[in-house]
Amino acid sequence: MFLMGLDIGSSACKSAIFTLEGDPISIQTLEYSMSHPQPGWCELDPKEVWSRLRESVKKSIRASNVKPEDIVGISISSQGEAVIPVDGYGEWLYPAIHAFDNRTTHQCEWWERNLGRLKIFKITGQPLHPMYSINKIMWMRGNRPSIFRRTRKFLCFEDYIIFKLTGKFATDYSIASRTMAFDIVKKGWSNEMLSVANLSEEILPDPLPSGKAVGEVNSVSARETGLKKGTIVSTGGHDQACGALGVGAVQSGPTMDATGTVECLAVASEKPHLDRRTLSSNYPCYCHVKDDMYIMLAWNPTAGSLLRWIRDQFCEKEMDQVKKVSKSAYDLMTERAKSSPLGSSGLYVLPYFMGSGTPTFNPDARGAMLGLTISHTKADIIRAVLEGITYDLKQNIELLESYGLKISSLKAIGGGARSEFWLKLKADITGKKVELPNIGESAVLGAAILAGVGTKIFSNVHTAIKKIYKRKRIYYPNERNQPIYEYRYRTYKEIYPTLSPIFKKF
Repeated sequence: MFLMGLDIGSSACKSAIFTLEGDPISIQTLEYSMSHPQPGWCELDPKEVWSRLRESVKKSIRASNVKPEDIVGISISSQGEAVIPVDGYGEWLYPAIHAFDNRTTHQCEWWERNLGRLKIFKITGQPLHPMYSINKIMWMRGNRPSIFRRTRKFLCFEDYIIFKLTGKFATDYSIASRTMAFDIVKKGWSNEMLSVANLSEEILPDPLPSGKAVGEVNSVSARETGLKKGTIVSTGGHDQACGALGVGAVQSGPTMDATGTVECLAVASEKPHLDRRTLSSNYPCYCHVKDDMYIMLAWNPTAGSLLRWIRDQFCEKEMDQVKKVSKSAYDLMTERAKSSPLGSSGLYVLPYFMGSGTPTFNPDARGAMLGLTISHTKADIIRAVLEGITYDLKQNIELLESYGLKISSLKAIGGGARSEFWLKLKADITGKKVELPNIGESAVLGAAILAGVGTKIFSNVHTAIKKIYKRKRIYYPNERNQPIYEYRYRTYKEIYPTLSPIFKKF
């Protein structure tokens, strides 16, 4: 028997087949395009996403040599917030308005006047922001009224794929949380949010716990995907929550640290943190894919993307070397960074090249390099970039811990986890042990685990994790390096408050 996990990302989808021990048999990734019909608008074509996903499912089955009838369950990890209006037949009526889309600024201002940030946060756990689905639904009503009138359901991508596979309208608590219309304490659509917005609960799918069997693959989707008709489909979850499940971060302490284009910290908690302090730090709090657990996110929008910028602008030599050696440009860059002394010869980088993430969440923030002299080298700059991103990570860890959350270790995934140098750096700067899981595709693995729970192969997620999760290596903080980094970190924390008034002038 095998389990299948699907992942619907911002620009690509994945289909993966796993053994019941969590070993990947086949992982297939296909990309799709994002359109920008107007400045600041971001849309995805649901037809293209479904087409690419079903093709990835076919490819994963072919590549694995697994018989479709041996795949006993499917579940979905998905991006949140993006919303798709569908008619009574489940046909989409308008492109999915993506999380990155900023057309709903006026809706946010309306919420500020009519309910207020703190009240919204106490109900939904989401700091008021244009990204959330309820704002997009309200925009649709005001700006595309004919489509709004024809819409039977507004679906996020997990919900849409569940419908395409089974014909059922369902979502899970973690994705529902990302709409800003869900009461994360009562675990149901919020009467107050919907009443204030003058929206009916009938236009939303049924919310269920993650890992709940919701239906079976129907004959149409079986033909289109190569799956066997009758295969059980279970509710999945938000990609960050599924990623945390895939690395075993479903209880207080172990914490997922995903370093890709963005760095995201996902912290599990037994209770929701819904006070003024967490709101002031812009930490979203929502339902985890583990029953009765919550998850809080901290992030920096400029992590791997900053390293990529350094590569493209300053590392032509490393790019040329890639053709001669079996290493990536990033490997060569981090090797060069090793030659810079601890502390990058006094150089600091403020890693806000795309604005700041949590806790300040300032779109006007800008990146900065401080302390430059003509004696600094490329190695110093690369190392300072890695140190700056990691100081920012430490700042979020420090603040979250001050709010009562427990972070005992970091479970590293994403492109940044491929660098041993960076993993050691994270351990030294944060003072936390850094654990490297055996598999980096944790979101799609988390979805497969939920498929196993939904089919009763696993009695619960803890049973599944004990059987499936494997670690490759642990990196411990170097006691000699920690005091030096602690001193430099205290200086780093002074940079943003000092430069913040200048950013407003930019």
